[in-house]
Amino acid sequence: MVEAGSYDAYPLHPVSRVASSLTDAASAPRQGDEGAPTAWLVFDPQVERALRDLRVGAELLVLTWLDRARRDVLAVHPRGDETRPETPSTAP
Repeated sequence: MVEAGSYDAYPLHPVSRVASSLTDAASAPRQGDEGAPTAWLVFDPQVERALRDLRVGAELLVLTWLDRARRDVLAVHPRGDETRPETPSTAP
């Protein structure tokens, strides 16, 4: 059994990254439907063979790891609005 907070038990090996025209995090919208530009996945060449049968329109399940997210936050007020009830954070 893995102890809570023990991330060493699950090494992460990214196979792609998200790219877009955004260059400044401060100017990025908080949600995609708030004016975000188009974004795309850029895959590591080492996984090219695994993607060879991928076609336009295929459904994919993309798991993300927000590399700058705080891992110690357990609950938040949605959008930082303290008038809204505190809800569990999505951080592990």
